[in-house]
Amino acid sequence: MKNAYHDLDRVLRSAARAPGQPLVGLDIGLQNRVLAEWRRGPRAAVASLVGWWWRGALAACSVAAIIIAMAVLNTPAEIQDPYAAADETLSLLAPSLAVN
Repeated sequence: MKNAYHDLDRVLRSAARAPGQPLVGLDIGLQNRVLAEWRRGPRAAVASLVGWWWRGALAACSVAAIIIAMAVLNTPAEIQDPYAAADETLSLLAPSLAVN
C-alpha cells in the first residue's frame, strides 16, 4: 500500500516543475453570468419551462381563433347544394319522420 506522504511528495514535485506563467483568468462578466445561473438553480428552469408552455398555448389558441374567423368569413351567403341545406319541415325532435 502506498504511503500518503509519497503521493503528497509526488504532487509537490510535479507542481514545482509546472510552468511559471500564470493562467489567463476568465472575464469578470462571464464569471458573474455563470454564478448567476448557478445561483438560480433548477427552479429557474422549471419556471422557464412553464413560461414556454403558456406561450405555446397562447400561440395555439391564436392560430385556432384565426382559423375559425377565416372559416366564418369565407362561408358562402347562400348554400347552392340542396342536400346540404336544412329542410324547414324537418324537426330535430323527431328525426325518424324525415324519410326520403
